[in-house]
Amino acid sequence: MEHKSHILIVDDDEAIRISLKIFLEKNNYIVETSSSAKEAIESVHAKEFHAILSDIQMPDMDGLELLEKVKDTGIPLILMTAYGSSDTAIEAMRQGAYDYLLKPHNLDELLAILKKATQSSKAQALAGTELATLTTESKKLLGSSRPMQLIYKEIGKIAHTTISVLIQGETGTGKEIVAKAIYYNSDRNKSPFVAINCASISHSLLESELFGYEKGAFTGANRTHMGCFEQANKGTLFLDEIGEIPETTQVKLLRVLQEKAIRRIGGKKEIPLDVRIICATNINLEEAVEKGKFREDFYYRINQSIINMPPLRNRGDDIEILFMFFLRKYASEMNKAVPYVPEESILFILNHNWPGNVRELENLARRCTASLRGNLLDKNSLQENLSTKKSLLEDNIDTYLSNLVQQAYSGEIENLMDHVINDIEQKLLPKILEITKGNQSETAKILGISRPTLQKKISKLK
Repeated sequence: MEHKSHILIVDDDEAIRISLKIFLEKNNYIVETSSSAKEAIESVHAKEFHAILSDIQMPDMDGLELLEKVKDTGIPLILMTAYGSSDTAIEAMRQGAYDYLLKPHNLDELLAILKKATQSSKAQALAGTELATLTTESKKLLGSSRPMQLIYKEIGKIAHTTISVLIQGETGTGKEIVAKAIYYNSDRNKSPFVAINCASISHSLLESELFGYEKGAFTGANRTHMGCFEQANKGTLFLDEIGEIPETTQVKLLRVLQEKAIRRIGGKKEIPLDVRIICATNINLEEAVEKGKFREDFYYRINQSIINMPPLRNRGDDIEILFMFFLRKYASEMNKAVPYVPEESILFILNHNWPGNVRELENLARRCTASLRGNLLDKNSLQENLSTKKSLLEDNIDTYLSNLVQQAYSGEIENLMDHVINDIEQKLLPKILEITKGNQSETAKILGISRPTLQKKISKLK
């Protein structure tokens, strides 16, 4: 059974305190009351509350001062005022009040606001619990949605085993964060966690990074190099973008996993290993196997357990939890106050499709925090800072390219290279023309193309 929410009512009017207490208790809340802000502060320090309902106009200390005193607790504070259009109420929202209600109270509105406030409070408490149990490296693994609860359950089942894990999901869903959560909750968490992005290293260098090499093994090998497998011995090796490795390397990796030993490039002896493998991919490996683009035997060797990361758009209220977490994080880093996010802004982020997933959401929180003037994060600010196709290219080239590769792989776009070049030209040409003040000869020289070619590109891109 869900625990009841604990509410503190602060008002110097006894009749209002009593009537609200009776009403809320009938609606399944646990309610305590205080006749002054000073008394409320003592209660907040002594007990746990999920929300505070406070009048603004009170003797000695008003609701705004109370808000300032309890802001660091993270308890949502809802102000009650008879002056809905006053500057005081607006300023309260700017300073971080959760919401405000007009007197006399609309009881349906009161219940709706309290429900959301207490849910937010409990979600924040849950996030705080998760943060306490995870190290700094995996703090972004937050959320209480059903898809994430299933992820947590799976992590709990497999963390203490040694089976290999395949984490699948769209770009930006947090696959590496889950890999680290498995590692931190395993018996290997005192040994190394080594991560390598297989797509970011050329095929010719990938094997030397994985397996290492002996001095003199090839031109430029002027020292012995320990590869990722050896570095991760007794610990965990995370192979990101496993779907991008060539078939020849897949064969060698399969042998390493079967034999539990590696041989450095140019080496003669087998080096025994005890390494747990966690892989991740943003492509459908089962389809890749069917199309002959990925080895079937290697696929079944790395997927002894599969975790499918849900896209952010399917995670419901987790979007708000994560967004507020990132806002607090970047506000702290930038030495700013945590912005107030009104209901309209929350609805906006909940209704966005989030093609870049958690990574896009984090980028939005960072940009909003950096650019915000004042303390109110309204819908217009979100729209101005929200990732578009072009801003993904600017802010996260990995996300942009990975999304394009997925579209090309599924047949949604053709001639991938032409598509990328066209996108870059659309971004690059205006920048150079701006710098050269429209001088086409200078622009052509910077680009290393002829002036007629430049003119064709300008015409093509309009």
